[in-house]
Amino acid sequence: MKFLYFLLIPIFVLAIHATATTVSSSQAQSAAEKKLSREISRAEEQLRKAIVKKDVKSLDKLLAEYYADSREGSERATGKKAALEKCKAGRLPFYDIEEDRKLTFRGSQIVQVEGMSMIKPGSLAHSESNDLGAEAHVVRLWSRESGRWNLISQTVGPAEEEGEQ
Repeated sequence: MKFLYFLLIPIFVLAIHATATTVSSSQAQSAAEKKLSREISRAEEQLRKAIVKKDVKSLDKLLAEYYADSREGSERATGKKAALEKCKAGRLPFYDIEEDRKLTFRGSQIVQVEGMSMIKPGSLAHSESNDLGAEAHVVRLWSRESGRWNLISQTVGPAEEEGEQ
C-alpha cells in the first residue's frame, strides 16, 4: 500500500501541473501569491527548526501521513515513520534552499518549492549526500490540509550542470 502512495504522488503532481503558476523571487506576485509565499516560508522555517532541534513532535505535525523523501534517480523513498526516526536519532539532514529559489503555485492548496542547497563539508547533509558534490537540487511539495501546510514530499538530487539548463 505504501508503494502505491509513492506512485500516486508523481501522478498527482503531473495531473495538476497544467494549472501551475511559477514565480521566482524576482518576479511580480499577486497579493494571494505573496501571502502563500510568506506561509510557505514560515513552514520551511518550522521544518528547519524541527530538524535542527530534533523536535520529532513538531516534525510529525509538518509531515503529511503519506510523506515521501527520495533521492533523484532512486527507486526507493523514505516514508514519514523513517524520517521521524532519523530526526530523533539526529540523522535527518535539512537541505536549506539558498539559491535559485522558485515557488510554483498549483492553485491555493499545493505549492512546490525548489532551488539549490549548498552542502557544507562536515555537515550532516554532506555525510548523507556525499555523492551530490558541493550543492544539491531540492524540490519540496507542500499541501494545505485543514488550514495547515504539510510537507508531502522532498526530492534531493545532484545540481544540474550549466550546459543542461
